[in-house]
Amino acid sequence: MDRRSVPNVERPAPRYGRTVRIAGMEWVTALLALAMCLLFAAGIAMLTHSLVATVAATAGIGVGLVAVSRILRTGR
Repeated sequence: MDRRSVPNVERPAPRYGRTVRIAGMEWVTALLALAMCLLFAAGIAMLTHSLVATVAATAGIGVGLVAVSRILRTGR
């Protein structure tokens, strides 16, 4: 058997092309989603002047982000 065709256990495959994922998304996408969530929460707070409405909207946006990240998960 040719030794070149056997995978080498001592040296793992290089990490070229691999990306870091957070909640199934690339880290830049997750950071952008978090920034947009905070921006929308600040906008809702300025428009409504209500802490309850801001917290409820932020929670709703957060739940939506989690749902979308589970639906669009492609890392597997």
